[in-house]
Amino acid sequence: MRRLIFTLLIASSPAAAVFAQSEPPVGVRATGMGGAFVAVADDASAVFWNPAGLASGSYFSVALDANRLETPDSTSFPHRRSAFMLAIGAPALGLSYFNTTVTRAAAVPAVGPAGAAEIGLGRNGTDVIRVERLEAHHIGATVVQSLGHGLAVGATVRLVRGAASTGLVSVADLGAFDRDGDLFPSKGTTKADADVGLMLVGAVGKLGVAVRNAFEPRFSTPDGDAITLDRRIRAGASLLLRQAIRVAADVDFTKAATSLGQWRDAAVGAEARPARRTWVRGGVHWNTAAGDSPAGAAPIGSVGGSYAVYGSVVADGQVSFGSENGDRGWGVGLRFVF
Repeated sequence: MRRLIFTLLIASSPAAAVFAQSEPPVGVRATGMGGAFVAVADDASAVFWNPAGLASGSYFSVALDANRLETPDSTSFPHRRSAFMLAIGAPALGLSYFNTTVTRAAAVPAVGPAGAAEIGLGRNGTDVIRVERLEAHHIGATVVQSLGHGLAVGATVRLVRGAASTGLVSVADLGAFDRDGDLFPSKGTTKADADVGLMLVGAVGKLGVAVRNAFEPRFSTPDGDAITLDRRIRAGASLLLRQAIRVAADVDFTKAATSLGQWRDAAVGAEARPARRTWVRGGVHWNTAAGDSPAGAAPIGSVGGSYAVYGSVVADGQVSFGSENGDRGWGVGLRFVF
C-alpha cells in the first residue's frame, strides 16, 4: 500500500516525450458526461477513470462498450480516437482489457520557394502532413484498498502491447489519412504501465484524483521515432442532489501535446435518473490551455442515456458534437450492474 501512495505522489514529476498521444475515449457513460467522471467512477469503467472508485461503487459490474470520436478530414490537423473496453469490477478487485487507437496529423517542415522552412499545410497538391498512429492492447489488473473514513486508494497495473507507425501523406489526398494504418509499417512493443487513484466519499459528494500512464511508456516506430503515452493527472468532484441527480466537474493538472497544440482538459457533466429504468446524462469539455493551441478552446458537448433492458443489464449510448477542432462521434455499450 505504501508503494501505491508513493507512486501517486511521484507521478507528477516531469518527463520528456517524443510524440505525445491524445487520451483514448474509454467508457461510453463517462464520455456522455463530457469526461467529468474521476469523482463518479462507480462501475467497472473505474479501472480506467479512477481505480479507487471501485471501493464505493457497485458490488459487482461488467462493462462492454466502444467509442469512436474524430474531427473532419478538412480540418488542418485531423485526428481519430477510438476505444473498446471490457472490464469487470468489484469493491476490491478489477480486471480489464482495452483496445485503443489514436491517429493524428501533425505539421511537418517543408522547404519553401525561397529555401525558408515552412509548414506543409497548403492545398496545392504537393504539401504533406505527418501522420502518427498508435494502436494499443491493454490488459490490466486492479487492486483497491480502503484506508478508512471514506478514503480509498487503488491501482491498475497494465501490460500494453502497442503498434506504432508514422509517415507522410499528401494533403491533396485526404483519404490517405483514413488509410494510414495500411500505408505505413508499424512496430510492436510491449511495455508495463500503471494508473493510480484516490477517492474520498462523503455523505452527498465525492472527491477524486487519478494519475494515468504513470510510467509514460514509449513505443518505437520503424523509422526510429517514438510515440509516448503521456502521464495525465486529473482531479474531480461530484455532488449528489435529491438522490436522483449527480453533477460533476473534472480538471487536468497536466498538459498534453496533441495535434492541435497543448491541451489541458476541463469538463462538467450531470447524470439524472428520471425513471426507474432510465438514465440521462450530458456534459461539455474544453481546452483550458487555449492560448497554446491554434484550435482555441474547441468545446465539445455530449449527451447520452441508459436503459435497463433486462434486470440488471443496462444499454448505454452517447453522442458528442461541437467544434470542428474537437472530437465528434458516438459510442454504444452494455453494462451489468449488481
